[in-house]
Amino acid sequence: EKNPCSLCAKLRRGSLNTALVELGISKIALGHHFDDAVETMLMNLLFEGRIGCFQPVTYLDRSGITQIRPLLYCHEDEVRRAVAKLRLPVVQNPCPANGSTRRQEVPMPNYDLGTKRKKISPYLLIAAIAVLLVLIAYLLGLLSGGGGKISGRKLRCVVSQDVTVFGDRVLYYDDSTLFCLSTAGSELWSVQVGSGARFHAGSRHVVVWTTNQLQILDCNGRSTYNDRLSETIQFARVCDKYVAIVTGDGVSPTLTIKDMDGGLVDTEVNNYADLMLLDCGFFGDSEYLWTTALDVYGAVPETTMHTYRVGQMNTGDVSLGEPITYAVVYSGSYLNVINTRQLRLYDYRGTQNTDNTVLVYGWQLVGNTPTSGDPYLLFAPVLQTDTAGSFSELRLLHGKTDTRYSLPDSCVGAAIHGKRLYAFSGNSLYRADISAQRFTALRLPVDGTVTDYLGMTSNGVALLVCGTSVWAVSVP
Repeated sequence: EKNPCSLCAKLRRGSLNTALVELGISKIALGHHFDDAVETMLMNLLFEGRIGCFQPVTYLDRSGITQIRPLLYCHEDEVRRAVAKLRLPVVQNPCPANGSTRRQEVPMPNYDLGTKRKKISPYLLIAAIAVLLVLIAYLLGLLSGGGGKISGRKLRCVVSQDVTVFGDRVLYYDDSTLFCLSTAGSELWSVQVGSGARFHAGSRHVVVWTTNQLQILDCNGRSTYNDRLSETIQFARVCDKYVAIVTGDGVSPTLTIKDMDGGLVDTEVNNYADLMLLDCGFFGDSEYLWTTALDVYGAVPETTMHTYRVGQMNTGDVSLGEPITYAVVYSGSYLNVINTRQLRLYDYRGTQNTDNTVLVYGWQLVGNTPTSGDPYLLFAPVLQTDTAGSFSELRLLHGKTDTRYSLPDSCVGAAIHGKRLYAFSGNSLYRADISAQRFTALRLPVDGTVTDYLGMTSNGVALLVCGTSVWAVSVP
């Protein structure tokens, strides 16, 4: 590389962290001072189009090392005076690029007062930049909504009524009736399903169950099957062609596949002896099925994934290990299996593609968009979502591309729609193209503060929660 500063910095940090781990050291003090912090912030702003900087304390979850910067609030001239006064040794930088890096290109303004030359306060510089950015955003109409059309409508359902996205529609259940609404709020159909029911929505069908009663509905609310099964239903999943039903008391369940008219297609029992079936889903134009099951009697809790070809049952199985598998996304020709540590890729036989394993420890999947190739997988920091219920960072995985985003504000939800990334804060929608890291802000047309995000319909309408109310907000 012509100027390999970034690569060199990563290699030096990696070597330093490796040495610390080998020596059993868990904390290191770095010498960054206040001027370094201001220069770093300006470098990110001028060369990357984002506002960001290092922090006084940083915990590295991969290595378990804590970095501290005790000089971060000391100016460079103060450090120099202390070095001279205490006669501390100074190590010269042997790097051949020293003095000719991007850091030297950052403008740190000065002004003259007679013969005395003083540096402008970095606080004043940062404040001036912030005011300039707000002024530019205002003139472009980004804060007032001029960056795109956005509209919102309060729906008649409340958040406690199992509000669910159903293609370009919205489902909700009031403990008696299942309703289907358009995103404009009008009722399209309703079906009496009784008390204590649960449901799962595919792209064009809905499966509803209560105890051992199973009902299949099409997109118009017409029932194509309604009957009682011999065992209690644990859960069911529906696609365009079939319904997978898991029955039994918990451990050693029965997996049954039915068509939309209730005709029996397949049954599997033996593969789940002494296992608890966690989840399942159809893939490959609904011709295949994956399941995840937990070994509850083993020495350690181990998850197993089975893959089947519907109608032939039993294509392959693979052990997923101890980490909890919480999401499976099919895209292209691979199952993207996500646990609390890694993202792994498997084909329809359960064979792993080891070249595409990605470490996702400390990140939680919050959104995904399948494509004809690699999916877009959106993650947020686990520490932020678990403790505060909101997040200020995002990570987007797409094949070999791993992109990080710093959000302008803490957000309660995020999504990918088309080629754009959307994040929702208490009163604003932040929007950015996937290929860029610059967000524009639009004020959300809702009454009150947004406290949760429920999902996005296929026609680009986000379901947001304000208190107990649910709003349908179209995103530009």
